[in-house]
Order: sequence, then structure tokens, then C-alpha cells
Amino acid sequence: MTPLVAVWIDHEKAVLAFVRGEQVETKTVRSGIEPHPHWAGSQEGGGEKKYEERRGQRLDHFYDGVLDELNDAGALYVCGPGEAKVELRRRLARVKRLAQLPFSIETCDRLTDAQIAAKAREQARALAGR
Repeated sequence: MTPLVAVWIDHEKAVLAFVRGEQVETKTVRSGIEPHPHWAGSQEGGGEKKYEERRGQRLDHFYDGVLDELNDAGALYVCGPGEAKVELRRRLARVKRLAQLPFSIETCDRLTDAQIAAKAREQARALAGR
């Protein structure tokens, strides 16, 4: 079991940092969602409504992929700039084992993989000190 998994997430990607002692391994999961198009008037093929439905389905698939990576977690730290971290938290609450883990959430800007790894180490140390 990995004591802590840190997740930096937005709607484009999730960077997961698995902390094992002082070692941190990162993995990126991409959503495959394109930026929101600008709609001008009515569109053939469903327009914005169809786009939003497809986007919602892709986000569901993306969040499920992230949750699949968390099977070994002993604690979770989730951060990111927007709503994706809150949406992921809602999905975590539906998975009994993951919902019971120690969990913290924080708003933060875009981070490099090295910065995410450093935050993960910091959170793991704080968790160990409890």
C-alpha cells in the first residue's frame, strides 16, 4: 500500500504522485477533452448541447481512470486550480474504500511534476507526524 497519493488535477490532466518513503513516482492521466469551442448561432449536429453531453461522458471516463490508479492509496491529497478537484472528491465519496481514507484538498496553481512531487513529500511527512 502506498501511504500517500497526491493528485494535481484539472479538466485536461491529472498528475498522480505516489509517495513511498522518500521516493516519489509520478504518473500522468490525460482526459482527452478539447478546449470549449465558441458557438455562433445554431449549429448542425446538436451544437453546444451535444458537446456538453460528450464532455460530461469524457470527464466521467477520465475521473474513473484516475480512481482506478488510487487502489493502493493509504491517504489522499488532491489539489488543482479549478473545479476538477471538487468533482473528483464527489466521485471518491461513492467508492467505499476510497471514501474512508484520510483526505485533504487544496486550491493551487499549475505545478510542474517536480513541484507536485515536493508537495506530495511534504503532505506525507505531515501525515506521518499526526
